[in-house]
Amino acid sequence: MQDNPTLSSKRKEIETIQYRLRNAIKEGKYSAAATMIVVLDNAQREFETLFQDVVVKTGMINLV
Repeated sequence: MQDNPTLSSKRKEIETIQYRLRNAIKEGKYSAAATMIVVLDNAQREFETLFQDVVVKTGMINLV
C-alpha cells in the first residue's frame, strides 16, 4: 500500500471519516453519523476496488 499513493490517500480518507463518525456519535449527532456511515461505506468500496486493481496488476506483472 505504501507503493501506491492512491491506496494510501483513500486509506487516510477512510481514517478521517471514521474519526469524524466517532466524534459525531460521542456528541449525539446521530443524523450526521448516519450520513457518515454511508460516506464511509462508499469510501471502503472504492478502496476495495482500488486494492483489487493493484493486486491484479501486480499479479500480471509477476506472471510476465
